[in-house]
Amino acid sequence: MISGQTGRRRAWRESRVARILTFVAITWSIAGVFILMQEGIPTLVDTMVGKGWIPDSLVMPTPSRADGDCRAAVERARSSPPDPTVAAQAPLLVWRMGFHTGVAAGVASAAAGSRQPVDSAALLALPQQVSVVIGVEAPALPTIQHAANALYEFQVFVEADPRCIAAQIGDKYSARQAALYKFALIAGHAAVYRIKAPAGGAQLASAIRVYGSQAGIPPELWQPLVEPSIESLPGADPAQKISFWVSRLEEHLKEKP
Repeated sequence: MISGQTGRRRAWRESRVARILTFVAITWSIAGVFILMQEGIPTLVDTMVGKGWIPDSLVMPTPSRADGDCRAAVERARSSPPDPTVAAQAPLLVWRMGFHTGVAAGVASAAAGSRQPVDSAALLALPQQVSVVIGVEAPALPTIQHAANALYEFQVFVEADPRCIAAQIGDKYSARQAALYKFALIAGHAAVYRIKAPAGGAQLASAIRVYGSQAGIPPELWQPLVEPSIESLPGADPAQKISFWVSRLEEHLKEKP
């Protein structure tokens, strides 16, 4: 009797159905591990960074580039000294150039895969006009390789400064304004996601804190963008809340250039 039951169990284990079920179970187990690695670990890291247990600098991208790569671009910018009137308004102009470029990149990223093409030329019209005024290279949008990784790729793009715009600003105006440009890029990109997907919470929070601090932006001004929700900002909807936030930041730049 026992021998018969053992034989039936062995037959079940060796049957085609049992092999299929075993394969499915193993496959789902592996998939579960990858989902945990892709979703759970980054979320855990974001939480630890937000609580201050891990420094923001440790999660910032560090693209490699020789120091001399921007030398020619910096020399071009030096060839046209800034007008004193423009220099006095440089922080606000740098902010607007970076913010609107970041918004353009965010809109293009959010529309990736859709049937409606994004008119990048129209989105970049203002930043390119400002670049002429302040005497630096015209901004351009990054080429995103993987839509699912668009936020990180944009963060790498900002830090890498492939067109050497931040380097030109740093040499022509100040290192603080170079950081302001990077902060504006990140803030513009994050603002798009705050408006289009407010339930998604803070995006690019580490970069906002790092560049905001380097640019000398008071924490109370960049803090709303790294909070889980922007409900504390005045406004009837996310777009109005972000508009209020931008106005408040620009008022600060006008008062304390």
